[in-house]
Amino acid sequence: MGSIESHIKKVTNNKDISNEIRHTIEDYVYLKTDEVPERVHSIMNRNDFDAFINDLSKCRQDERESYKRLLILYIHNNYEYRENNTYNIIRFYYLDDSVKNGFLYYIFENKENIIGIHFFIDFLKCYNLIFKDLVKIDNKIKNSFNRFIEEIKNKTDDEIIDEYKDYQIYCPLYILSQLIIHTKDKNLAFKLLSIISKIENNENIIIRNILCSLFLIIDVSEEIKNKFLEILSNNKGSSALFMKDINVFYKSEYFIRYIIDINYTTSDNKYNNVTLTYTFINELLEILQKIFYLFKSNSQSIKLELIESLYNDDKDNFYNMYKLYQESVLLDYNNSNPQLKYNNMHFVDNCIDIYLLMSAFLFNKKENEIIDHNIVDRAVDFLCNFLDPLPECYDDYNDYKYLIHNIFEYHTYMLALLYDYNDKAKNFIKSTLYSYITINSFISARNYLYDKTVFNIVKEIFTLNDKVNIIDIYLTYYIYTNAIYSADNKKKTLLNIYNVIEIGNNYLEDIDKFINDDKFIKNISKDINFTIHFLNTLYNKESKIENYKLVLKLLETSKSKEIKKTCIKILEKSESKVKDDLIQKLDKAKGEFETSLKSIIRIWDMSRFNESFEFKNIEEINSHVDKYYNEGYEEKINKYSFIEKEISNVLLKDKKTLVPLKVMKYIFTEYIALKEINKLIDIEKIINHFDMEYFRNALSNIYNEFVNLKYPIELKNIYILYCLYMDDEAVLKLKNEVAYLTNNARGALAAHIVQCMALNGNKLVLVMLDSISLKYKNNQVKNAAKTALENVSSILGISRDELIDKIIPNFDFDSKGQKTLSYGGEAQRTFTISINNDFSLSIKDNQNDKTIKSLPAPNTKDDKDTASKAKKELTELKKSIKNTVENQIIRLKKVLLNGRKWSYKGFKEVFVDNPLMNIFAQKLIWGIYDDNNKLIESFRYTEDGSFNTVHDEEYIFKDELKDKKNITLIHPIELDNDILLKWKNQLSDYDIAQPIEQLNMIYELPEEKDINKNLEIVYHDNKVNPYALMKFAASLDMKRGEVLDAGTFFEYSLKDEIAKIMFVIHFNYLMVGYVQEEDVDIERAVFYKLDEDNNFDFNCPSNPLELNKRFVSSMCGLVKEL
Repeated sequence: MGSIESHIKKVTNNKDISNEIRHTIEDYVYLKTDEVPERVHSIMNRNDFDAFINDLSKCRQDERESYKRLLILYIHNNYEYRENNTYNIIRFYYLDDSVKNGFLYYIFENKENIIGIHFFIDFLKCYNLIFKDLVKIDNKIKNSFNRFIEEIKNKTDDEIIDEYKDYQIYCPLYILSQLIIHTKDKNLAFKLLSIISKIENNENIIIRNILCSLFLIIDVSEEIKNKFLEILSNNKGSSALFMKDINVFYKSEYFIRYIIDINYTTSDNKYNNVTLTYTFINELLEILQKIFYLFKSNSQSIKLELIESLYNDDKDNFYNMYKLYQESVLLDYNNSNPQLKYNNMHFVDNCIDIYLLMSAFLFNKKENEIIDHNIVDRAVDFLCNFLDPLPECYDDYNDYKYLIHNIFEYHTYMLALLYDYNDKAKNFIKSTLYSYITINSFISARNYLYDKTVFNIVKEIFTLNDKVNIIDIYLTYYIYTNAIYSADNKKKTLLNIYNVIEIGNNYLEDIDKFINDDKFIKNISKDINFTIHFLNTLYNKESKIENYKLVLKLLETSKSKEIKKTCIKILEKSESKVKDDLIQKLDKAKGEFETSLKSIIRIWDMSRFNESFEFKNIEEINSHVDKYYNEGYEEKINKYSFIEKEISNVLLKDKKTLVPLKVMKYIFTEYIALKEINKLIDIEKIINHFDMEYFRNALSNIYNEFVNLKYPIELKNIYILYCLYMDDEAVLKLKNEVAYLTNNARGALAAHIVQCMALNGNKLVLVMLDSISLKYKNNQVKNAAKTALENVSSILGISRDELIDKIIPNFDFDSKGQKTLSYGGEAQRTFTISINNDFSLSIKDNQNDKTIKSLPAPNTKDDKDTASKAKKELTELKKSIKNTVENQIIRLKKVLLNGRKWSYKGFKEVFVDNPLMNIFAQKLIWGIYDDNNKLIESFRYTEDGSFNTVHDEEYIFKDELKDKKNITLIHPIELDNDILLKWKNQLSDYDIAQPIEQLNMIYELPEEKDINKNLEIVYHDNKVNPYALMKFAASLDMKRGEVLDAGTFFEYSLKDEIAKIMFVIHFNYLMVGYVQEEDVDIERAVFYKLDEDNNFDFNCPSNPLELNKRFVSSMCGLVKEL
């Protein structure tokens, strides 16, 4: 959690902010003054704001007022994020109402300044659209709001125009529009028209505001509609601005809805006679949609696709549209009022972008005669003026922190597209080609225009500007793929891990120069995130770089733990390339650097210890200990004399020979020195030679002394050894100690114990930890249990799915699926609870030998407390079984997709021995596969415990197949139609209903024609119900994409580490906390191949036809089924 001080730094993160203003802001936040500081522009991104909101929700009561003030500053200081942030304040319902109302009151009381009006209008958009139920607005706010509305209603037209000058006029106009929508009051409509008729300011931005206000109520009366069309007709440039700014309604799809209402009848789809300014809007609905999506999309490539589609579908309409945007270039945006000038430029720039996109497209189509070069020059001048700060930025490797608005990227991309057609554009691109924005834009533009490879474009960049070097390419790649950018921006570059490594491998000499430059190393290490990203890219397994000076230097000199950890991981994987250099460094290394190098060498050597390795005798163990013994660790245990006393009495398996004291010290010092909980393989092999009774006795005595000393924290890793080598009963009892420590303000140590317990790997221990992770009252311990379960699979050397297999509960049912509940007391009444075939429960009254619907009320011969506990247990049992079944259905659906396999033994443990999972096993069709993943035989597990084939014959597993992981769910794509039909008939004959769609699932492999050049499966006119889409995502536990403006998100993803595939489905939008009425447009699906570390590159999609057919056909079929 960030501190108040850290957030003050963020809201003042700009080198141009004076110390005086900084002090004023500090005084305001720390409650030394109530005066709100003047607005400043701080350099931060949306992630900063999200982190602040998270901290705000968790801050202490005594910090609450300071955080309220920080909230004002965060939004007040960042104009470009204000709409999203206003929305977020209202959306974050977990904030208490006092925080929300403190912010909202600020909005209402600061309408006199332009930013206050922005907030006020943004709030109205949110409040009137969908969010009014998410915040309880107090009476103070309501009264302020109502006073303001009454003022607008009661003031004369002249008073309103005089008070709300220039851009501020939008505030009363918008208020009146909202009132008219809700009241249908025609008098207010006349008042609105009257005000509009008296406004003399013809600034384009003012006209645009008037159009927006009228557009909201265009269906209220003929007068409103006619006024709207009149203004639209008489202000061509402003109409372009209005069309651009359809997002003013927060739900920009309203634009299409209203236009359709005006221009089309709903009964027979014939056109009305109403004619707008530009007749092409009336001619074809598809054209209208393309105009809308041109503005809505943040992707230049999608805009270009839409432009190309528009051109190919109807050239006449394309030319009309081109002329419309040409009008926007001719607007006069140089108003003397700074705010109006800013807004004019802000609203016109997007129109100019589209105009230049279309111009570049026409240049590329050799249609030069349509293009007015003077207007293109004017548009380029506009963009160059807007981009004027760019050459002054990004002079060194750390200046990228001055993140820029998307507007810079769009404009630079336009100029890059015009590089070969306009001298001004060419000069600008060449002069700024050292900035990552221009590098990325130039790569994208050249690839689009000439279909050049990234590698060849980078070679061209190096020839055009000698300031650009290979490190700039790595930096550009980092900027567009690092977490500081949103998920949407991560897809705005053609640079990916593969082509960046290809480029690096062709410029090894240049990279060597930087690696050997101490000044460069010192410079990049200032930024931790970039350094880590740079190291991981530079030393990727596909890289040909063999110079590790940079890694060793950073390991020695960096103060960052994260950088050091990254260096160690890289060196651990590079033994053959770096071993000689590392050993040479070790001779002169001291302190922490020496320890790190020794640790790396030890890890290299430990990698040779596999499951089959064993020390042959005590002499080999002594030799091993002599080699790796770290005398510096001895001080960690020397002051606790009881440790040496106890470990001196441990015997080898022969029960005669004492284990050498140095060996025992080695075991304890290595574990005590661990900084992260882990299992040391070499020590495991050493302990295999011990008599476990003696060893456990020593452990138990040391543990008891540790407890008597009130848990000295430097010995806390005693718990690792204890949990690994004591019996299961002793480990399970540690739950009581966790409770004791939690209740005595030792939560951190309790959390440590929980993580150590996970190392035990015993099913009962893991089930207990799973229970702690779900139900424990102390969050620190609860979260530690969650983390332990996440990490323990790698520590135990099993997959995460295998770990989950271990903790599927059986709820104490026996092998027949039965358990007994007792009422105690004199009667000792008992009831047998049985799991039915549909996962419901049946109850048998054993005393009366009959089935009953529910447990009866206790009588006088029952023990009331025991009976109450039995009834409560049954209620909880029903809930738990329901949750477990739902979770297992999701898991089995994923198995159907990815083909995860079990061994014969593993299958029996999970699906046969567990009575709940046994029901799943009987209802599904399984297959056994050879080493090449080819199906050997399909079978069904039967109630009598046998395996039957499709011909209802018993299948006997061969002994040589039993030890292999070769059993999984059959996928229908693997069966011919005859076998598939026979299986369906067999299930029907036995009256078996499958718990998941297996044999009847819809699957479909895509065809070449469905896949575009970006390897995306494109869907045309595929509309689905939003509830169906959300249900589909939930059924596979898919992850929601990043939440952007107005709470919208645009994708779901499924990462499958078994199939090694990432699946992403893109759609036009869904919203958090609200389900829209209209259908969702499914746009495209993308598959990515995961690497060995289960990572992937957003910019490197995979051809779905080259991936796992089971997975791809399933996902495509599921999408089709929507």
